[in-house]
Amino acid sequence: MPDATNDKIETKLVRLHVGKEKWIYGYLSRPLDGKQHPVVLVPPGAGSQKIYPSDYFPKAGMIYLKIEIHGNDQRLPDDEYNRMRGEKCEGYMRRGMESKDTYYYKDVYAGCARAVDFLCSLSDWDGKNVIVTGGSQGGALSIITAALNEKVTICAPFYPALSDLTGFLHHRAGGWPMFFSGLFDDSRVDIPVDQALETLPYFDVVNFARNLRVPTFMSWGYSDDTCSPTSIWSVWNEITAPKQKDITPSSGHWRFPSSQEKCFKWMLDNISTF
Repeated sequence: MPDATNDKIETKLVRLHVGKEKWIYGYLSRPLDGKQHPVVLVPPGAGSQKIYPSDYFPKAGMIYLKIEIHGNDQRLPDDEYNRMRGEKCEGYMRRGMESKDTYYYKDVYAGCARAVDFLCSLSDWDGKNVIVTGGSQGGALSIITAALNEKVTICAPFYPALSDLTGFLHHRAGGWPMFFSGLFDDSRVDIPVDQALETLPYFDVVNFARNLRVPTFMSWGYSDDTCSPTSIWSVWNEITAPKQKDITPSSGHWRFPSSQEKCFKWMLDNISTF
């Protein structure tokens, strides 16, 4: 990617085969200093928008992979891309919910774990440090990836979605997509409740959080009406690994720069140099 490459950082668009008919695209940016580096995986938030390269982590001496999860070719012109994603990705969070083996997120979760394997195959990985971080759906996928792939050493989710997926059935605010709430279209469940309940626990972030074994930094706000604070507390309470929280009561579904800075300092403090 010439526009995102210079004499200090190289950026490439990569495509990973993550399922029988499933691919994910990602922007891989790496320092060009001939040294070994930690790797950072950043899964995306909800939706199917285009992703873009960033030099935030490479400037700090880290190899960075920002991925999308739908197999959408990032090189398409915007108009064509938007038409395609509208046809291909509409309502993806509800697709295949009839079974844990057909649910849309099955390949997504496996694909994120596969992305870590790809990063750890790079010759300039330092052989020790693997970071996963992201917000909302990306926060959920960070926790899930850290629980699924033992190569991960640091987990830093912000306001994770897909948490307490059945909360609204028990008179509490579940997290995005807010299934069973009836609040908006993404929250709709198109199959009988009993059938959905056979599938969703396999994909609930709460049930991955208790399997975390690596240092975890998590940040969320009390004014978030997308990923409710109650759903995020349900995740936090299940984490038995070393953990640090950053609660910003006035923030909604976003983070203050100070939270990002605090998280980055925490990452640096937890990177192994031995």
